[in-house]
Amino acid sequence: MTSFMQDSHFALLFPNATLPTMITNSALRWPKNYLQGAAKNKHHQKAIDTATGEIISYARWVLPESLNGKWEAAQVRLPSQEVLDELDVEAAYASATEDGNLAGMNTKILSHTGHELERAEKALIGDQVHLYVDYLATIPTHQGRGAGSLLLQQGLALADAEGLRTFVMAMPTGLRLYEKFGFKKMSWVTHDDRKWGGEGDYTHYFLMREPGGGRE
Repeated sequence: MTSFMQDSHFALLFPNATLPTMITNSALRWPKNYLQGAAKNKHHQKAIDTATGEIISYARWVLPESLNGKWEAAQVRLPSQEVLDELDVEAAYASATEDGNLAGMNTKILSHTGHELERAEKALIGDQVHLYVDYLATIPTHQGRGAGSLLLQQGLALADAEGLRTFVMAMPTGLRLYEKFGFKKMSWVTHDDRKWGGEGDYTHYFLMREPGGGRE
């Protein structure tokens, strides 16, 4: 959240929420989202500062079913029923959720932009078997030190080995990193954030990387 809140459009989605509250609510929703992601073949990575034990970077990938079991280090491991009962997953999720979304979200912006982004993504990817970078973020105090690159290159190594394309929807601040790893801009969606109190035009970019796309 600390990383995403630096983005002007993302910040508009939560106009009245404080960062500590968003972090708390995200943590409450995490166990259920984690379990639901397992059914969608989502894989997770984290980079840890060995000096402090702090998680400094996180990535979530969506893999095709054909790669089940191919990336065990990032694969979801389901907790025991005892752990699930202790966490009370459903109650925790409900306490931090409004209308299916993270509490405090401006759903008007989400509904206005979300459908257009979904259409653009489907038009680009279609039915291709592929890898997808679902999330990639590094906390501000550690940005530019290579943590995000480390996570990204591990997933791309799998894509290269399997001969698959990789797709991502990127914020403007993420373009340079993805392009460094061989991603190419394929399409984009621009909307005027001024109608929501923002600074002006904002663009989401859809990028694709061919297997073996290389690195600058």
